[in-house]
Amino acid sequence: MEFIPTTESIGNWSRMFTIQFLEGERGSPNTVMKTLESQMRARCPGAKWRVVNQDSTSVTYEWSLSGCAGHSDQHEVARLLKGNDGVHRIAYVRKTPQLDAAERSTWLRAFANAYVEKDG
Repeated sequence: MEFIPTTESIGNWSRMFTIQFLEGERGSPNTVMKTLESQMRARCPGAKWRVVNQDSTSVTYEWSLSGCAGHSDQHEVARLLKGNDGVHRIAYVRKTPQLDAAERSTWLRAFANAYVEKDG
């Protein structure tokens, strides 16, 4: 699911919050993140990528693009969480070369408190 401001469209957005479920994914969150990083670097070799925090069941990371041909400048923070039936991903991205420190901190705090609950 993707959420954008009500005044924008999926074809023309400035901010987006995403919730994904990678059903059946058996790899660790770190393995999934490394795959995502490889795919990003194939499209934009100059992408900046950084792990913010990780443990055995989740990884929080961020990436940013600036000046990548065919792509708007973007900065994303995201977290992958291991569930019983796959891997869950939550992310916030903004079309900007770098998130404002307060906005970045707000999303990282929210993601740090996120958890997976089955049939809850």
